[in-house]
Amino acid sequence: MNTIDAAHRICAEFPGGAEALAHRLHMRPAVLRAKCNPNGPANGSTYQLGIIDAARMQAVAGRFDILHAFADECGFMATPLPYVHGDDLPHALATTCAEFGDYLREVDRAMKDGRVTLNEVKRLEHELTEMMAAAVALQAMLTGKGKR
Repeated sequence: MNTIDAAHRICAEFPGGAEALAHRLHMRPAVLRAKCNPNGPANGSTYQLGIIDAARMQAVAGRFDILHAFADECGFMATPLPYVHGDDLPHALATTCAEFGDYLREVDRAMKDGRVTLNEVKRLEHELTEMMAAAVALQAMLTGKGKR
């Protein structure tokens, strides 16, 4: 999915549609629809979705489809930063190891038949994201201990 398709999907799937989202963004619905129309440039539209509008749109919708599409187009992956609470280092380390184990189990399952389906890729990406989030939380905790 590309960034404009992601923007279109956010508009279409927002409760109340583009009209409700445009209201929350203090924008006219026709303008938002034009900015998020995947066929807009092909139809001669002069509206373009800018980075500030895209960021506000995602924050209001609570969805980050555009961010993930943009990261994918650039060969990156966007991973949410975990909320780090407390300083239970042994638990954070155990969680990171457990998430790594979950990821490896999913890799093993996916490779059993020698091919990887699209659904298996999605499950692998989900497990990898959880493993990375746990590792980042562990690192944040260690970084916090180093600053004391």
